[in-house]
Amino acid sequence: MFRELHGRAPEGVWSAPGRVNLIGEHTDYNDGFVMPFALPHRAAMAARRREDSTLTVATLGD
Repeated sequence: MFRELHGRAPEGVWSAPGRVNLIGEHTDYNDGFVMPFALPHRAAMAARRREDSTLTVATLGD
């Protein structure tokens, strides 16, 4: 899909799972207690550098 939108292949592709915190929102990075659960959804990103310093963003799906 990236190649169709931008005419070239991406230099990198990254993906991360979704998660929900049942308790402990904003306490995990302060050494507090949290109870996160992974979701069956993922966020994915593909990117490549441009020579003209322009940032172009496109989203797929809902």
